[in-house]
Amino acid sequence: MAEVCFMLGSNLGDRAMHIGFARGQLAVQAGKELRVSSVYESEPWGYEGSGWFLNQAMVCSTYLKPHELMAIALGIERRMGRVRKGEQGYADRTLDIDLIFINREIIHSPDLVIPHPRLALRRFVLIPLLEVAPGWIHPESGRTPAEMLELCRDTSEVKPYVF
Repeated sequence: MAEVCFMLGSNLGDRAMHIGFARGQLAVQAGKELRVSSVYESEPWGYEGSGWFLNQAMVCSTYLKPHELMAIALGIERRMGRVRKGEQGYADRTLDIDLIFINREIIHSPDLVIPHPRLALRRFVLIPLLEVAPGWIHPESGRTPAEMLELCRDTSEVKPYVF
């Protein structure tokens, strides 16, 4: 049994509905929901987007393999109208599901990198991650989410979302 953390994000359409749909689908397809963070609103990161994102971290327990989990996440994104444009950079999206960590596994394959390679650079990931997995230790850096957040140079705004 593995503990996996997903980061959910949306900045198009009914953002809260997209996040809720993704949580429900992940709980059915990927594993039992253990913990979820508050919902946060954040500026687009790495590009000039048309709207702010809603973000939420979700921790599940699962028996599935990493590539199976990624395939499930991509399938849920597609069902919500997400079109990935390869390596053309960041873009607005109805739904984004990132696989942040699986236990303390390290995976470097052409189609999957675990832990997520940019998690320590993004406040919108670190703040919800700190809420759901404060004791998790990054297997490569040896840092906790709090330590990564303290060192993070990202200055983008991340604030609690009020429904």
